[in-house]
Amino acid sequence: TATSLAVYANQLCLGLHEGIYNTSDGVNFSKLYTPKAGYRTLFLSAGPHLIAGFNCAVDCNTYGALFDTNYNLISESGHCAARSIYTVEDQTNRFWYADMYLGFRSSPQFDSGCELREINSPASKKISDILIANNKVYVTTGGVTESLLYSYTRDGILIYDNQQWSRIHEDNTPIIKQKEAIMLINAI
Repeated sequence: TATSLAVYANQLCLGLHEGIYNTSDGVNFSKLYTPKAGYRTLFLSAGPHLIAGFNCAVDCNTYGALFDTNYNLISESGHCAARSIYTVEDQTNRFWYADMYLGFRSSPQFDSGCELREINSPASKKISDILIANNKVYVTTGGVTESLLYSYTRDGILIYDNQQWSRIHEDNTPIIKQKEAIMLINAI
């Protein structure tokens, strides 16, 4: 199954579950890389280097591979983000990681540790209701499906106060977890 495409060093690169291929004529493909056992290609990203990301079918961390313009493997890394879903390299050769968690992660080298950057923004795009009271904004994140049924998301309540966003949710406010469980049972 084809998962991704990229043009890098004047060649078309194709990410398939079982590996990465490249071609200069669009007809004859050469296998460039085979993922580690149990992993499959998740993405390709072309910048100063070609970056390939790999995930597995079972619950595990992702890893990446970095190639130079001659398609030589420079590095295999666990990425700085354990659950990376995309990586880009900017013009200063800094790597930026999109992952399944809050915040932005970047690293000065492909195989170095992360720098986490928190952005003053809501922690969820799933919104059910907004209330403005006492100079604060309160947002509930229950959300609804396309059929207007409750989606039962667990992102909690977002609060905007003094130009800062915060969040209360089941991990930092136990009563929410208890009440959500009761509401879910009653909905069944």
